[in-house]
Amino acid sequence: MRQFLFILTVLSIACSCSEKKAVTRRGDYTDALNGAFLMTADNEESDLAFWSERLRRRPNDVSSLFKLAAGYSARFDSRGAMIDLFRSDSIYGILLEHPAANSASVYQMLTLNAMTRHDFRAAEHFIGQALQTGDQMSTSYLILADVAFERGFYAKSRHMLEKYANKNAFTYLIRNAKLLDQTGDQTEAIATMERAYHRISGNRSLACWTLSTLGDMYGHAGRISDAYHAYLLALDRDPGYAYALRGIAWIAISHDQKMDEAREIIRFLSSTNHKMPDLNLMMAEIAAAEGNADELKSCYEEFMRLTGREGYATMYGKYRAIVLADQYDNAEQCIAIAKREIENRPTPQSYDLLAWGYYRNGQFDDALKVANQYVVGKTIEPQALYHAGMIGKSAGLNRQSRKLLEEAAGSSFELGPVLTKALQRSIDELN
Repeated sequence: MRQFLFILTVLSIACSCSEKKAVTRRGDYTDALNGAFLMTADNEESDLAFWSERLRRRPNDVSSLFKLAAGYSARFDSRGAMIDLFRSDSIYGILLEHPAANSASVYQMLTLNAMTRHDFRAAEHFIGQALQTGDQMSTSYLILADVAFERGFYAKSRHMLEKYANKNAFTYLIRNAKLLDQTGDQTEAIATMERAYHRISGNRSLACWTLSTLGDMYGHAGRISDAYHAYLLALDRDPGYAYALRGIAWIAISHDQKMDEAREIIRFLSSTNHKMPDLNLMMAEIAAAEGNADELKSCYEEFMRLTGREGYATMYGKYRAIVLADQYDNAEQCIAIAKREIENRPTPQSYDLLAWGYYRNGQFDDALKVANQYVVGKTIEPQALYHAGMIGKSAGLNRQSRKLLEEAAGSSFELGPVLTKALQRSIDELN
């Protein structure tokens, strides 16, 4: 861990005067694009085949059922096919009827699957059922903290988390880091996540998740070189870790503006049976940056087609709402989605969707009321700040608008080159 932090510190110092220089190099991740990635996918298939065959020979084997359900969930994480989550849920449903299965564990796993689908009300129900069993209470409280966090109940999440006795455990640290990040304390959030990484011992999947999460956090803090090298470390652990490749693709787009490199990564991921609709949004960003209107239209059409399938609409509700409002001039549907999102997870980001829908629909008073009550001062998420700034600008609140837009501009890496240009134009108009 000390060596990991030392490398990142040196890189940060070395790049502090030239952060705008390109940081990605194709040679750093060539192995992942040349076949090593596919070896991980083969291992997933082998594991699923093994547990399926074992279950065929032992139909009531609880261990095989758990392993198979977990395997399908893991394959969804890496490939994004919703059918795998449905298969996983179905197996957990069988386990609930099995007298030898621990029902608390089953309800916990159903909770995690529901959270993956962004069905947070179902997640709240399942973790409630787990708590009622009286078993594995410590783990259930941790998962309840996750559910409360995702639903925007941050004080409740903190309260649940503080029930956990070991404040130095990996499971505590990663959740504490998320809460710190939500409050805007990026420095302490990153330091906490780095400590969590130090707690990992030989667990490849946890190491990859933690490194990629650190990559995201470094990116949010403007530490782009550190983000890139965290993603590379994740790929060193697992060349098939798709999330790390997506992180590198976004750096190529948003920081380096190496659109050809980013396009190569995204097309590679798409060609390896990855059904991740958000890859189309990344391709749309490239098309918009290059001024390719036909490709831009095609990317958004494909995204809307993919996310219109069963199970995806809730998971990608936020993105569908923004695309409908901004690309299809359909503010009414944006508003409808936003209201469902608020029921599911009443976070500042969900209220931001509602405010933006009102704004795009010409309901400026309603937009300003929602933004001021539920968004401004409640989140540091740059897109929400941009939206609130534009809403304030429409109301003639130039001082408030400029402050919000300038704050959003400080996170241009997250916003991407296209939205950053629009944001800068709006700031210039206020000067």
